[in-house]
Parts: sequence; structure tokens; C-alpha cells
Amino acid sequence: MSTDPGGLNVLPKAVVFNLVKRAVESDPVEIEGAARGYDNEVYFVKTIDGNVFVVRVKRFGEVSFRQEAWAMERCRETGVPVPKIFLVDEVSFGGRRMEVMVQSKVLGKSLSEIQKRLSKEEFIEILRRVGEVLGRIHSVKVYGFWRRLDSGRWSLVGWERYMRSIIRDRSSERRYILSAGFSQEDFDFMIDMLWKYREEFPCDQPVLCHGDLLPEHIFVNVEEDFEITGVIDFGEFQGAPNIHDFDVLSFECPTFDLLPLLEGYPYRECLNDDFEMRLNLHKLALLMGYLAHHMKIGT
Repeated sequence: MSTDPGGLNVLPKAVVFNLVKRAVESDPVEIEGAARGYDNEVYFVKTIDGNVFVVRVKRFGEVSFRQEAWAMERCRETGVPVPKIFLVDEVSFGGRRMEVMVQSKVLGKSLSEIQKRLSKEEFIEILRRVGEVLGRIHSVKVYGFWRRLDSGRWSLVGWERYMRSIIRDRSSERRYILSAGFSQEDFDFMIDMLWKYREEFPCDQPVLCHGDLLPEHIFVNVEEDFEITGVIDFGEFQGAPNIHDFDVLSFECPTFDLLPLLEGYPYRECLNDDFEMRLNLHKLALLMGYLAHHMKIGT
């Protein structure tokens, strides 16, 4: 099998099969497909009894599979349709220790796969249902911001520390943002707006945010009234204000209308006041970070 551009060998078939057999105690018979994302390699493995399981191999990323499993189980408890996890472990291959996860394959098709053939009314209904599911994710209260540590604590406790960390990091990236064509006056205004966000929209209760709730991570059963059948890939989950997931979606999918999402979302009262302002201020912090990162690496 091949070697990816990042230098990580794709796992041999025998290793993948052994992981599945350990996890589900059924003999694998074939690898139906494989995919390589930025953070993970993914294998779809069929067993002798006809079931298909997903083997994920971590390539990059800050969030371990054990932490992902924690987030997925908390979401499952609230009724979010997440894959069942059978195994989280590590394997050695190619001189590296790699995290692996074996999980069930969710039913349905990804929203990204079916979106173009949906009517406007069907798409709006799916977004409304996504809003309902997002509300279940956000019903999981957490006790800090950003990353969950192996100790069970969070990397930043309290809105003040969270925002000061964001403002400090964005301030330290000034030269990269200026090199993208912004003036010093522009940059100073951006930082002022982050202080405004800190002061005017405090979040006293962070919630579990998926962090990457995009169409390719949302699965829909087109045969059963567009039921949401799966939410996958919690590799960017974090403790944050609930606006965070709306921001990521609006940034990555700028043509999406957030109104249907909000219509299905059960906690609208905490977003209604100055929703657009809150959305844009939080997005500013995200976009400054993204821009600085891509200027650093030359993309």
C-alpha cells in the first residue's frame, strides 16, 4: 500500500483486519473503501456477517481519539445519533505510535453528497433538523473553554481567561495579518472589536461544541423523511459559547441560510439578542486566527 504525503504509512490490510476482529469479534472479509482526510485515515471494513465497520487512524490533530470518544458518549446520552465506538487503542507501525478507533458506520448519506439534488424545501427541513440535533449537543454543559485535558479539566476556565487568551494570541499575530494587506489601523480596530466581544457578550456557561459541524459530517436518511442519522468526526470539539458552531458553519458554508437552523434550535433565547453582532464578533476571532495560520505556512 502507499505512503501519504505527510510521511505516514497506510496501515497494512492485516493490521486493519486485526483491529476489527479485536473490536467486534467477527472475521473481516474485505476493505470496501478507504479515505484520507487531513487528520485521519479511514477504512471501511466488511465482516463475515455482512456488517461494515469504520477504522480511523489518527494522522494529525490536537484532540485524541479518547477525548473524541468522551465527547461522542456525552452526545449519545442526549440523543445525538453518533457512531457506536467498539475500540480505542494505539498501534505501532512505520516507527510511529498511532491512535486508532473502530466504530460503527452510520446509516444514510452525508448532506454534502445529497445537497445538490435536494429541493429548497427539503434542504430547509434538513437544516431545521440539524438545528434540533445541534441543540442536543449544546445541552452538554462543560466546565471550561477550549480543550478538555486528560485529567478531565479544561485548558481555560472562565470567560475572562478564554477571551484574554484569544486576544493575546490574535495580538501576537499582528505581522502576519498586516502582511495579508491590512493596515495597522485595521488591525487595531479588530483587536478593539474582540475587547467589545469580551465585554458585551460574556458566556458564563460554556457548552460542548462539535467544532466542525459541516455537511460532510452530517448524515441523512433520504428514504425516511430526511431523518438525521449520524453526526461524525468530533476531532475539533471544544468547550465554547454556543455561537461557535454557528460561526464555523457560516464561515465554511457562506451560502447557507442560518434561519432554518435557528428555527430548529431549542435555545434561541440565548442567541436572539444581537445574534448577527455576536456571530460576527466571534467569527472575527476565528478568521484572524485562520488568516495568520495560512500566512505563516504560505498558503
